[in-house]
Amino acid sequence: MGGRGSSSISSSISSSSSSRPCMGHPRTVVVKNLPKPFKTRQRIRQPGITLCMGIPMLLGMVLLCSFTGAVVMDQSNTVEIDGHYENQTLTRLAFGSCNKQWRTNLLWNHIVDFRPQAYLWLGDAVYVKEKEGDNEANLRKAYARQLKNEGYQRLLHTGAVIEGVYDDHDMSTNDGHRVNYTPQRQAAYLDFLGHIPPSSPRRSRLGLFSSHVFGVAPQQVKIIFMDVRSLSDNPALNLPAWIADFMWPVKPYLLALTRWTAVLLGVTKRFQGDMLGAEQWAWLEGQLEKSEASMHILVSSVQLLSVNPIVEGWGHYPAAQARLLALLRKYRPRGLVVLSGDVHFSELLVTQPEEWVDEEEGREALEVTSSGMTHTCFATTMGMCEMAVQRYDRHRLSPSSVYGGLNYGTVEVDWEKQEAWVDVRNKRGESVLQTRRRLDRDSPGAALGEPWSINNNNDLYFFILALMSIALVTYAVFWVVRGLVRWKGRRFGTMVGGAGGNKANKYSKKEA
Repeated sequence: MGGRGSSSISSSISSSSSSRPCMGHPRTVVVKNLPKPFKTRQRIRQPGITLCMGIPMLLGMVLLCSFTGAVVMDQSNTVEIDGHYENQTLTRLAFGSCNKQWRTNLLWNHIVDFRPQAYLWLGDAVYVKEKEGDNEANLRKAYARQLKNEGYQRLLHTGAVIEGVYDDHDMSTNDGHRVNYTPQRQAAYLDFLGHIPPSSPRRSRLGLFSSHVFGVAPQQVKIIFMDVRSLSDNPALNLPAWIADFMWPVKPYLLALTRWTAVLLGVTKRFQGDMLGAEQWAWLEGQLEKSEASMHILVSSVQLLSVNPIVEGWGHYPAAQARLLALLRKYRPRGLVVLSGDVHFSELLVTQPEEWVDEEEGREALEVTSSGMTHTCFATTMGMCEMAVQRYDRHRLSPSSVYGGLNYGTVEVDWEKQEAWVDVRNKRGESVLQTRRRLDRDSPGAALGEPWSINNNNDLYFFILALMSIALVTYAVFWVVRGLVRWKGRRFGTMVGGAGGNKANKYSKKEA
C-alpha cells in the first residue's frame, strides 16, 4: 500500500506542476488513489515554484513602487491654477478697494475708459452697516446693491475678468478674523464675482485664496490672491466683541487704540499669530516655486510693509510677515508687485534696501496700496488719520508717496520694453502716484530686504494725544445720542399724552 501511495502522490504532483507552472505560492493538491480512510487534502509547499515566481514578482513590485512614486511626484509638482486666461496677453489691468455701495462712486467711468482686461477687488467691495447687523442676509443685500450700480454694470459689460478677495467688511465685520468666517459668507462672495461654477475647487476650499494666469511665457502674468481673513488668528490684543458692538459708532477708533496699545506694551513684538494657515502657506509656496511668469502680482487685502501701528497689517503679525518675506526671497518671483487696500488712503511702500541694489538706478516700490473708492480717512476722521499717516512714513518710497483722496489703481505692461507701470489715480483719472517695475530678477524692485519694524514706534506722547482725542469724540457722540433719545422720548410722550392733557385741563377748569 505504501508503494502505490508514493507513486500516486509523485504522479499527481508532477502532472499538476506541468499543467500550472510557476504559481509562486503554496498549492493545495488533491491526492488520489488512496484508500478511503486515508484520502485527504494535503497542503504541499513547492520551493521551486515559489522561486520561479518570486524573482519576477519582486521586480514587478519594484517597478510598481517606482511608477507609483513617479505619479505622486508628478501630482505634487502640479500647481493648481484657478483662472486660465492663457489666450489673453495682459497689458492693462485695474484694481481698487473700500467701496461703500450706497455712496456714489465717481471712479467707474474712468476705470471703464481705461479699458482694462481685468479688474481686481483688493477687499471691501461692499460694507455691511454695523447697526444693521452682521449676518449673511445683509451681506447678500449689499452685494446685490453693488451689482445694480450703473457704473459697475458698465464695467461688467466690457467683458473684463472680475476677480478678487474679501477683506473684513465684505467678509463679516470690522477687523474680522477666523472666528468670523463661515462657508456661507465665502459662497456669497464667489456668487458676487459671478463666474465661479459650482464644480470649482474654490467652492469647497477653506478660504478665498486663488491664482490666475494670463498669457503664456515669456509674456505671462500671474496673479495670486492671499486670504488674510478666513484663517487668520485674532490679534495680540483683542477688543471684547460686546464692547465693540455696544460702542459701534466709535468702534474703528477703539480697535485702532487696541492695536496701538499692543505695540506700545511690546505684546505685538512677541506675538506668534498666523495669517494664512498651513494649507494656504503650502499652496502659496507651490504657486511661487513652479511659476514661469515674467510678472507676479501678489494681492493682500491688508498692508504688508506698513509700520503704522494704528492700521491693520502684517506688521501686527511679525512672525507671519517674516515668513512671507523669507518665502519671497527664496524664490525671487520676477516682476513682483504687492497690491493692498483696507486703509482708506494710498501709498507706495518698500522694505529696507538690500546691499546689491544700486540706488542710482532709482528705487521701485515693492507694494502699492490703493484704498478709498468712495471714502477716505483723510476726509472722515477730523485730521487724526492724516496726522498719523504723515507721522509714520519710514516704509514709504519717499515722504511724498502718499495720497489721501478718492483713488483706484492701474497696471500697464509693455512687453517690448520688459517693464510695467503701476499707478494710483484720482477721481479725474489722473496719475497721482507711480512706480515702475522692470520684469527681470535684477530689478531694484526685486529688493526684498528686512521690513521696517512696527515695534519701533514707541511714540507714547502721540498715543496719549490720540487717546484724548478719541475720548473727546466718544464723549461727544455719547451726549449727542443721549440727547436724541431724550428728545424723541419727549416728542413721543407729547404726541401720546396730548389728548389726555387737554381733557385734564377741562376737568380742572370745571372744578375751579
